[in-house]
This record gives sequence, structure tokens and C-alpha cells, in this order.
Amino acid sequence: MFNPKESEYYYEFIELFNPSDTHTIDLTGWMIGDENEQDHLSAVSSDLLLSPQQFAIILDPGYFEHEAIYDNIIPSEAVILSIDDASFGSGGLSNSRPETVILLNAAGDTISAYTYSIDNEAGYSDEKIILSKPNSSDNWTNATVFHGTPGGRNSVTPTAYDVAILLQADSLFYRQNGTIKLSLILRNIGTKTATNLSIDLFDDQNFNEIGDFNEEISFLWETAQLEPGDSASQNISIPIQR
Repeated sequence: MFNPKESEYYYEFIELFNPSDTHTIDLTGWMIGDENEQDHLSAVSSDLLLSPQQFAIILDPGYFEHEAIYDNIIPSEAVILSIDDASFGSGGLSNSRPETVILLNAAGDTISAYTYSIDNEAGYSDEKIILSKPNSSDNWTNATVFHGTPGGRNSVTPTAYDVAILLQADSLFYRQNGTIKLSLILRNIGTKTATNLSIDLFDDQNFNEIGDFNEEISFLWETAQLEPGDSASQNISIPIQR
């Protein structure tokens, strides 16, 4: 969060995530900042240990002396950290030019680095899309929620299992033939392979938005699996009587 809606002196933050499934990371001696200056991490909520699959939120030191605008957003399981300086890097995170945020371990090795863009509206952070993938520009984008998601899953990160149904109906075909022509697209927008998928169709004659037994259309589409990013499509025609 390089450009908060509120004061830049108190409400900038940087988030960390431990992608390991098994190893806890000891952040003692680790530093974070920009190309010109890095600051040591300091514990706030407990210690400097980051458990597997756990988030840490690094808050500006001034945050704790002013209105706690993120406190009702930060999940209870997140590790809360700060830095041993008055601001991130050399004078805080710039919102007028791109800067590179750098994370160093206790030995001074660069563990991660990312150069953020500055096209965000105030109050909308830069977020990584797939946390396990590299810090390329196409794997980062602007948050979709105000104040971002400090200490929690990013608003732009897809869930593990998420399948979307795209439906298009040809109304002209219906007017000419008394039949609805449907185009169905099943798309896996999650990060895991989706298996044993099926679609049932209903003609909601009583408009209760529930598929009642007597409204079921004689159609069943099943697919064994759908890989992340893949889609399957099918066109069907259904006679409609009113």
C-alpha cells in the first residue's frame, strides 16, 4: 500500500507470505525497504516467526499512534510487524514514481523484489495474483477492494476451486422457431483441476429462482475434469412452450 487514501506517513503497509507447506520462517534480522534504504523488521503482535501458509502485515510505525483503520480488516491469524525506522525505505514508498520493494534475509541476501506500478487509485494497494509465481508485472495488479486486504488473501487471487458458467441465449432464434438456442461455456478460473463437473438446466416457470423437480429440462452435461484456465462449450436447442 504505497498510496493510502489517508496519511502516507501512517498508513502505508507491506505484506509478506510464507508459501511453504512445512517450514516456519524466522524473520529475525530480516530487512525490507527500497533500492536506497532497508529497515529491520520488528515484532508487534508476538514474535518474528512466520508459519507455513501464513501472512504477515508490516505496518508503518506511525500507524500505532493514530486511527487504526486496518484493525477490523487484518485477520486474527496474521502476524503483525513493523520496522525500526520512521518510514519504509528512504522517506516512505513513493506514489509519484515506481519503486522497487526489496526483502532481505539476515545474511543480506535478496529473497524477493518487486517494482510496483503507480496507476492505483488512492487507497487501493498493489496485489500479487498467484502467490507461488514470480514477481513479473503480469502477476501483479491493483486491488479490487478499498484499503486492500492487509494480512489476508489478496482480492485478486483466485480461489483453488472456482468454475464459472457463461450462458448466452439467442432470442432471435426463439422468435423465429419457438426454441431457445443456448450456448454454454464452462470455464475453470480457479488454480486447481476441477473434476466430476455437471450442469442441470431448469425452466423456472414459477419464477422462484429455484430448480424445482417438475421444471427440470431433459439435459445433462458432464465432464470428467477441467484444468485451470481451460474451458469446455456446448450448444443446445430447447423447445419452450408457454
